[in-house]
Amino acid sequence: MPKISRMFGVETEFFLTDEEGNISNKADMILKEARKRMKNTDLTEEAGQSMIEAVTFAHISSREIYSKFLEDMESILYETEANDLGLYFYGTYPGINTTKARENQRYETITKIFGKNQVDVAGKCIGFHFHYSLPRNSFSDRIKFFYPDIKEKKQKTIVNMYNLYTALDPAITSFMQSSPYFEGKYCGKDSRMMVYRGDKIFNHQNARFSEYPDLGELNVYEEDYSSLLKSIKDRYKLWKELLENVDESINTFAKKNPSVLDSSWKPVKVSSHGTLESRGCDMNSFHNVIGMSSIIFSISKFLQNNTIKVVPSKIGNEESFKLEDKRLYIPEISYLKNVLQKEAAHFGFDSKNVYKYCKNLESFVRKIVPLRKRNTLYNISKMLHEKKTVSDKLIDFVKKEEGDAHTISEETTQKFVIESAKQIYKDTIIAKKIVGGVTPYEIY
Repeated sequence: MPKISRMFGVETEFFLTDEEGNISNKADMILKEARKRMKNTDLTEEAGQSMIEAVTFAHISSREIYSKFLEDMESILYETEANDLGLYFYGTYPGINTTKARENQRYETITKIFGKNQVDVAGKCIGFHFHYSLPRNSFSDRIKFFYPDIKEKKQKTIVNMYNLYTALDPAITSFMQSSPYFEGKYCGKDSRMMVYRGDKIFNHQNARFSEYPDLGELNVYEEDYSSLLKSIKDRYKLWKELLENVDESINTFAKKNPSVLDSSWKPVKVSSHGTLESRGCDMNSFHNVIGMSSIIFSISKFLQNNTIKVVPSKIGNEESFKLEDKRLYIPEISYLKNVLQKEAAHFGFDSKNVYKYCKNLESFVRKIVPLRKRNTLYNISKMLHEKKTVSDKLIDFVKKEEGDAHTISEETTQKFVIESAKQIYKDTIIAKKIVGGVTPYEIY
């Protein structure tokens, strides 16, 4: 059977900061100037005036994507440096975030539906999103939805991929966690997850989707293709009703051509770009972004090329990512959501359950990633060895500066943000070396 080449792309988000380490609401100025230099990356506006989103063009080669992305990032860094500004690339700004919301009809509509407090959360969270193209000839760009006559084999592939991406969430968010603080207070190792998703297990009343969690909480597994379609259409119906309740329509609200698929902000979604999108991770350093892309891409490609069936079961609770007779075992949904997701957000690697889950995933991926590409996993493996993520390192930084890590002062916030803004230059160079095939320990 011929190997299947599929395309992927990523979205990366950043906060703009000033030379003192405070939030800067000058994103539009940087966007305008940087776009003139962009060749292979699309720069877009986000919910807050301090936010910048960089979207890569889809490609089958990670080297092609990231070499061009990092080249364009140098142009963005040039513009920020020329204007005495910096980029902060972790999931939440640790101190008080003074991002101003965008003033437009879209923002006003969303505010009417969710309320200002919940909507403002969106402007205070930045993430990393990974897109992997759906099976060939399964998606129509014209109607922005699945073709009505997809063959059963492709239907099964879509459901298997969807369930796999859902199962990956507690592990990949743990590796990428970089947001222990929200508005100056310690929430957990992944505060962005808590304040965004709206899942009741986090007990966060002002979360982005606390009023309508079905739009933002972690997905459940789908039994079959019909079940997946029903979930998508039910969610679209809810979103359409919410818009109609504030005298708005899908057609006028949509940024571009409206799609049934543009009614979800969940950690996993089928997107109107014809991709399966993993969107649960905090934003992180470029070499961690590359490492996580390698994990998701490799496991996605392996699943398709080898016709693997993804099986939620008790076996998956204890021996997650166990492969046997073309069956890949993942946890039952109750264990995934109520244990792994919850403990990942609160404790990260300090949870024995989460650490074991992440270790199992890393071990499985190492078996399927070609030797020549394992250099991209160096930092992921290093995290496991040290039991430290970016969140842990930020907490250690605060303890060192203040003696206690339950809150972070304005002075410590500024110091950490300034150091991070300087680090992004080194990180860009390291990431380019990794993309070129160099093993990170050769750099360090």
